[in-house]
Amino acid sequence: MKLLFENWRGYLNEREQIDVSPEENQALKGLYLKIRELVTHFASWIEENPELDPSSSEIKRAIANVYEPPAGFTRESRFSFSFDASEFKSVFPTLSDNFEVQLRPDLDFDGSTNAQLVSLKGEIVSVGINTKNIRNISRIKQSIQHELQHILDFGTVKGEGAEGKIDYLTNEGEVRAHAKEAAYYVFKNSPDAEEVDFKEIAGEKKTFTNYYNFSTDPAAIVQRTGVDPSYEQKMKKAGDNFIKYANYFLNLYRNK
Repeated sequence: MKLLFENWRGYLNEREQIDVSPEENQALKGLYLKIRELVTHFASWIEENPELDPSSSEIKRAIANVYEPPAGFTRESRFSFSFDASEFKSVFPTLSDNFEVQLRPDLDFDGSTNAQLVSLKGEIVSVGINTKNIRNISRIKQSIQHELQHILDFGTVKGEGAEGKIDYLTNEGEVRAHAKEAAYYVFKNSPDAEEVDFKEIAGEKKTFTNYYNFSTDPAAIVQRTGVDPSYEQKMKKAGDNFIKYANYFLNLYRNK
């Protein structure tokens, strides 16, 4: 099994094309729909219980002791719920036999993270959902799309300073995952759009704005931040790839 994980990681890291196979596309959609089912159910439960503050400490007790997940989900721990993911393992061999969705009011400190895919020792074990932002369900859905793309395209962690941020955003796995997120936003908000309007989505989210600036004027970023001039080409490539990938993913959504 260890060799299988290593071969799978090697395959993913060596991919040069964005092509997602029909099997991968359907498996990602299936996983998304199951996760969405729990998340929307929990969001409705919060609306039915307005006295509960999803960002407070008391929500932990409510999730652990009061909340009942929808049919098909099993409680694994205070904040974790599982479902039968066996049908997806033939496509994604690194998916845990007991893949979990976690409802976490403590996913981060400032509420900036909506979802987070967790991998341990080469196995994808869970996706965490930030309950602090549960009332902004559309943003959470975008983030779930982003995180699930990382099953195919590994990302990286954000480093310190301007160079660390650029290294993060220009990582190929992050470019693709952010592009998937952008395509989902366009698909949901402009369902008749045949392609992504790069300038328009740049105003939707700061990350999208960064990719727009990478593509249109990376030299200005180099000058403003003082990073090494070699970063100009790196940013330009990432920005151009972002819009190319976003259009690719939009086509997948439109032809579901």
